[in-house]
Amino acid sequence: EVSLIQELDRRLLTSGDLRQFLEHVLIAICERLRIPSGFVAVIRDRELYLEASCGIAEEAQKVLAAEDWVAVLQSLGQPGAGRANDHGPLQCVSRAGYWIWPLRSSQGGRLLGLLAVQARTEEPLLTEEEGQTVAMLLRRAETALEDRQLQQTVFLALQRIMPELERIQAWRGAVPYAGGI
Repeated sequence: EVSLIQELDRRLLTSGDLRQFLEHVLIAICERLRIPSGFVAVIRDRELYLEASCGIAEEAQKVLAAEDWVAVLQSLGQPGAGRANDHGPLQCVSRAGYWIWPLRSSQGGRLLGLLAVQARTEEPLLTEEEGQTVAMLLRRAETALEDRQLQQTVFLALQRIMPELERIQAWRGAVPYAGGI
């Protein structure tokens, strides 16, 4: 058990690590598609927050403020979602000068956030090779976001049980003897 906790300490994905990883994913997508900018936003408390960007962060903030993206992204999985294009497993929508992909959990397809890149055409148009590369990088971003949320759940559980663990440790040192009751 102790070695498991120590291993967790070595493999922990901090907020800074996550941001850096997502920036690398964005840069790889932007370079592959020859696009100058993009961003990743994550859902926290039913709101989208800018997590990472490549290019001008202020532009990303304007795009995020322009629309109810959670509703837009949730509609992608529904029939008649409008301008959504499907590149195999990739669902993408073109809005506000960006191509936007939902980031979903592997279990149940829960919406985690979005990844957006500056649009090079009005409608999302990727070659098969570009689609494969983007799909692979999107899966990596989703995995990182999902793992980070899992870690946050573990941290919350630890915070809740920490007082109980301290109390049990104190009791362990003060076990009454048969003659002292």
